[in-house]
Amino acid sequence: LSTALSGSFKTSLWGEIPGQDSYSAYTIAAYGILFAVIATHLRSRQQLGRLLAAVVLMGTLVGLYGVLQHYGHDFLNLSESTGGINTVFMGNRIFAGAVLSMTVPVTLVAAAALLQNEGWANWNPLSKFDQWQRDSVFTFLSALVVAIQFLGLMFTFSRGPWGGSVLAVVAFLGFAAVVFGWRMLLNVGLLL
Repeated sequence: LSTALSGSFKTSLWGEIPGQDSYSAYTIAAYGILFAVIATHLRSRQQLGRLLAAVVLMGTLVGLYGVLQHYGHDFLNLSESTGGINTVFMGNRIFAGAVLSMTVPVTLVAAAALLQNEGWANWNPLSKFDQWQRDSVFTFLSALVVAIQFLGLMFTFSRGPWGGSVLAVVAFLGFAAVVFGWRMLLNVGLLL
């Protein structure tokens, strides 16, 4: 409706400069179609695991590039002068912060699911370690991934995504305490 009544129909429909304008109707429709395809074809735990892994990997790459950009190592030369210094790949630091504010809770959910599932402990490279050593390795790697995402979010200097992230993490911790119990809450708190 906003596209149909827009003063600039063409810009509202197709967008103009990614990262410097709001989302166009075409982009929102593409997101809706992509979500519908994923939601209707997600059938097994393995597919869900791959989807979570893709989101975690994407958030880690975005966070890592944001950290590198903050310290002056923008090797792809993607920083936009109008969007702030740490625009990552999004052209605007608020968009970059919004992406990271969505991946941080997903990363915590994936870490909690792996902590709950003991099947990962049978992974061949970790099978030679004791249980506490496997837990330590996994906790360290998970905390490293969460730290990279939080640092990338912090360096965007966007208050809105920070507020959303804090709210999402607090809500997740509440759900973790209710659903998984206090022990899982302590484990996820250790990651944070």
